[in-house]
Amino acid sequence: MKKILVFFAFLLVAKFNYAQYLNYTLYELLHKEDMKASPVAFDNQYSGILGNGFFTENWLTGRAYTPMKVYNNLKLKFDVYANKIYINNHDTIFDITNAGIIQFDLFINENDTTKYKSFVNGFNFNEVKPAKFVELLADGKIIFLQYHLKSMEEVYETSPYDKQKKFLDKNKYFILTDGKDAMEVNVGRKNLEKLLAPKWDEVSKYIKSQSLNTNNEDGWKRAIAYYNNLP
Repeated sequence: MKKILVFFAFLLVAKFNYAQYLNYTLYELLHKEDMKASPVAFDNQYSGILGNGFFTENWLTGRAYTPMKVYNNLKLKFDVYANKIYINNHDTIFDITNAGIIQFDLFINENDTTKYKSFVNGFNFNEVKPAKFVELLADGKIIFLQYHLKSMEEVYETSPYDKQKKFLDKNKYFILTDGKDAMEVNVGRKNLEKLLAPKWDEVSKYIKSQSLNTNNEDGWKRAIAYYNNLP
């Protein structure tokens, strides 16, 4: 009996130390799945494949949202190809894809917290299903999304005789407005003018004053955000 009690005491201490090692934030996230997201083998899953299956090669500072809470100061990496989110905790990697995350933000420059990329799920249109994370570029009357998509294809990269597997970007942009189906769009001035036609005179003045390029993502993002804030 004494040995059993000592054994259980050891388990409790081990669990407590493990929780401390994870830190409370990470432990709480993982506990949502009863620790199913145990440390994962990470570094070699795409070994031998050209290109990058991730949003960025480096770990980025970020935050994650569940319906009830925001978790800050996380080291995150987004696997675009597999639609998975990973946390790096002291070089130990955990998969939090199924931990109830509804949004996560990545700070491209950790010294500038005003600029970040936001990814959300819950949409259901075309190939974008509720579990898929898409980048939220503008929100409001018009929702502007980028669906980051990578395909793995065989290409003749270094030799005309030997095929190699490579990740290729197949990113798509979508627009959602009330009462209408999601619409895939090509970023360009004519399409933007058509989209924002009801208030184009006002928006075009803003575009000119800010010297926005309406043929790229940033120009669209800022123009749509301005339109959404107009009365």
